[in-house]
Amino acid sequence: MKSIRLKEGKERSALRWHPWIFDTAIAKGEADSGETVRVESSAGVFLGWASFSPASKIRARIWSFDEDQRIDEGFFQSSIERAVHARSRFDIQ
Repeated sequence: MKSIRLKEGKERSALRWHPWIFDTAIAKGEADSGETVRVESSAGVFLGWASFSPASKIRARIWSFDEDQRIDEGFFQSSIERAVHARSRFDIQ
């Protein structure tokens, strides 16, 4: 699994569970477009699993802040099911 390491002080937003990692926050690490990467603080501490986008200013979008979470088909299926269930309370046509 590839990882990206953030610059010192740039982990604050991720620690508050904000999912966007901007290109200017990354000290090192690259990946292919759409590849899931491990996001680490400047000290190497796990912050999240993210989808990498090398062509975007928002270089990574965090999928999960849980280090034990596997980002696989089951992750996406359960995420979609939770979203559908949450919206089922509304009368959306």
